[in-house]
Amino acid sequence: MQPHAHTAGEQKSTASGARSRAVADRVAAFLHDRDVLCPACRYNLRNLATAACPECGRILSLHVNLDTPRFGALLATVVPMLAYTGVMGLAAGGLALAILHDPRTVMEVPGHIWLLLLLVPVDTLLAGLIYRQRLGFLALHRGARAAIALASWAGHLALTLWTLFVIP
Repeated sequence: MQPHAHTAGEQKSTASGARSRAVADRVAAFLHDRDVLCPACRYNLRNLATAACPECGRILSLHVNLDTPRFGALLATVVPMLAYTGVMGLAAGGLALAILHDPRTVMEVPGHIWLLLLLVPVDTLLAGLIYRQRLGFLALHRGARAAIALASWAGHLALTLWTLFVIP
């Protein structure tokens, strides 16, 4: 019997098949004596011998995830933004009602109030951006996340104090 020389395509499919078997073996080893449900159909995969769910046929793979994601700094960063947006949104609603009642009210509103109201969409967009980029935010070092959260609180606290005590 002569040894068979594999073509590049055959070598690739052989390597791919070996990888698939290795993945199936790792999945089977992980599921041995464990009650794990299929993420697609919720079928119990205990003692599964292949890398596919026997119920729905979906291919399974193993992934490493965070055990408990740390969202504290993310929430601490976004909460003051959303709180400011909510409070100023209520103020804007009250101002809008006053203007509807008496249009001359527009002339009586101090300029700094308009500035504070303009910050509402900026804060809303910034909070949305941080939320949208949350995985990048969570990937930051713990100290950087804490510094961003502290800056968010400090900035909004300073803005509130300025509005309440310096302006009137």
